[in-house]
Amino acid sequence: MKPTYSPKFISTIAALSLCVSSAVADHSDKKWEIKGSNGGSSQSNHTGSDSSSSGTTTISNLESGQKITTQSNAKGHISSLLIEQETNNDKNPTLEVGNADNNHKIHVPKITIKEGASLNRTIENGDQGWNIIFRGGSTIDSFENKGTISSSNKVDTIYLFTDEQTKNGQTKGGQTVVKNFTNNGTIESKDEHAALRLQGAKIETFKNEKLISATEKAVAIKIERKGPNGYDGIIETFINSGTIKGAVFLQQSTIETFINENNGIIEGGSDNGDLNRGGVHAAIYLEAGQNTLKSFENKGTIKAKKAGIFIFGSKDTTITNLKNSGVIEITNGSNGNDSAGILIGQLNTNQESQNQPKPMYETIENTGTIKGGDYGIFIEGGTIKNLKNSETGTIEGKKDGIAFFNGGGHLHTTITNLEIQGIVKGGENGINLSGIELNRRNGTNKNDRIVQNLTIGKDATVEGEKGSGLVLGKVDNNGQNDTYQLTGKIEVNGTLKGTSAAITNYRDMGTEGQDVIVIGEHGKIEGVVRNESGGKLKGNITNNGTGTLAIDNQGTVGDNTVIKNKGNGGSIKILDWKLENQSNGNGNPKTVKFEGNNITLEKLTISETDTDVTKVANAFSTDNNASKASIFANTQVKVSDGNGAVTITGDLLRGLVANIDGSKTAAAALNRTLIATATARATLLDSVMGNALNTLSFLHHKDRASSSLGSYKNANLYANATTIRNDLLSQSSSYA
Repeated sequence: MKPTYSPKFISTIAALSLCVSSAVADHSDKKWEIKGSNGGSSQSNHTGSDSSSSGTTTISNLESGQKITTQSNAKGHISSLLIEQETNNDKNPTLEVGNADNNHKIHVPKITIKEGASLNRTIENGDQGWNIIFRGGSTIDSFENKGTISSSNKVDTIYLFTDEQTKNGQTKGGQTVVKNFTNNGTIESKDEHAALRLQGAKIETFKNEKLISATEKAVAIKIERKGPNGYDGIIETFINSGTIKGAVFLQQSTIETFINENNGIIEGGSDNGDLNRGGVHAAIYLEAGQNTLKSFENKGTIKAKKAGIFIFGSKDTTITNLKNSGVIEITNGSNGNDSAGILIGQLNTNQESQNQPKPMYETIENTGTIKGGDYGIFIEGGTIKNLKNSETGTIEGKKDGIAFFNGGGHLHTTITNLEIQGIVKGGENGINLSGIELNRRNGTNKNDRIVQNLTIGKDATVEGEKGSGLVLGKVDNNGQNDTYQLTGKIEVNGTLKGTSAAITNYRDMGTEGQDVIVIGEHGKIEGVVRNESGGKLKGNITNNGTGTLAIDNQGTVGDNTVIKNKGNGGSIKILDWKLENQSNGNGNPKTVKFEGNNITLEKLTISETDTDVTKVANAFSTDNNASKASIFANTQVKVSDGNGAVTITGDLLRGLVANIDGSKTAAAALNRTLIATATARATLLDSVMGNALNTLSFLHHKDRASSSLGSYKNANLYANATTIRNDLLSQSSSYA
């Protein structure tokens, strides 16, 4: 069957040609043509007019092997295009707009794939290609698909392509643009490549209201840059209210506004291989490069098997606002490969300076639900000004709710404000500002994790079901020198809790002279605040709540610490406090001031080798509301880092006495050494003198005929001088 053409308004144009033939002759001839599999044209002339709303060319049927193209010399405005009925194109593309061989720009008012139309391309030999292509700086005001467009075997279904700005010394046609792209049907890609691909092209407004699908290794939507001298792929406004299966992939491209509406679904299907190699394993994936996402909001559902949103950032990556008010979910749980609802990584692993550019994220906010596999939110590198989980937000992970990680290289992570107003829950830790070091590239790389302020709002909960509510700086790798810092304060107006501890610090927490932990009137910390050996806890601690704050300090604190309990029925219980000398080397202990009542110090640990016990009591002071009698009434004073020679008696109220066990002192040890040395020397002298006297005795008696001389042999040795003396006396008496 031959294709049928229905150019509208032809009768009008014909009538005008009779009356004003010269005017019609001045009109440019706008051309669509259909080519067969041999490249020949079966129809070459379809006429519209200069007006962008003038006419529409309709293709009622397209035979197998034929394709619709614009003529090679077409330029300027041409008629709109409507494709209807079913087509099946195994060998050739269905539609090509624009030409790579010239600089003519084509402007098409509207291209429509009618409901019921099916445009399919399957090529058996696996050649790369496309089903529909817009190229050469073409502009399409409106593209709408109401039918089905599909491809398979290494074919992009719809390909928007822009040549480089200059090529072989020639200026090309400019950026290819679709002003309005609407999918009300099905666009799908099977096997490989993309259902919709932008390479250096631009879509001003993109709307998906039905289905865009990719299976196996294909991706649903791919946006990328064209060459070093080309354009970035751009979608100014991206709105999805339908279903996208198989990932949205950005590489050196820009989406200014991205909205996944309430009923929108974006789904990534792959779960094979490493997240950083071999394919897209996320529903939305921003690969390393100059990617910009100015505003993103998920109101609907994003789900995948490894990462809901994966941002693999570099120094040129910028995310202005990323908000989830819907659901982001990992569908296969923990799989041992760092699956996360939102995963933020960093490519530039060899940054050597804090001053070098890093991926920038202005605000990341969750008001919905993020259910991760291993992690709810997983961060590795970059600068985040605000990370907020709002009142209605829930973030969950089977390991950690929010986690910081480094997989090797030189990375810097900085979060200015980490604000929790909702729920953050992890199977192990609520918030883990640490990392497991794997495959470090060399021993000199240093990785920084810096959080300036952590706020837990009223009615909010941060929970570590098996570990800590908050853990800072724990790294399962010896010999590394990474920096983990929380430089501001932890403000708890809700609940912070963990099974092993509420807070566990292995590195640097707080700043000298400022607040490091503040519990608000409605706040509570369930579990101990533990400063581990090697941890540095600097700043002041305040409890304004009604609960009990338990503190265990085995690490280092600031030179001057203030611990306050402001009443309201709350209390502070110091389970153990390690007292050290001040950092200035003056030999005085670091000071602690207690303010308020209901504070107790259960155990004080001092250094046996480094502490002057006469100065210990002076290390502690109180305000008018604190009672030393109640604070120190049951305080046990222990010593550390010695051999047990010193024990402490007395108390902090009446004074401490150092008792020395002489048998364990250095002097006693020296005395034991000297005695052992003298004994050894005496034994040596006895042996030497014994042998000498034995020899002399033998020489003295060897010529006498006494039968007693038979007992003397050269090998006979005396054990000591006493034996020789007795023997000589005996023999002397017998010869007298």
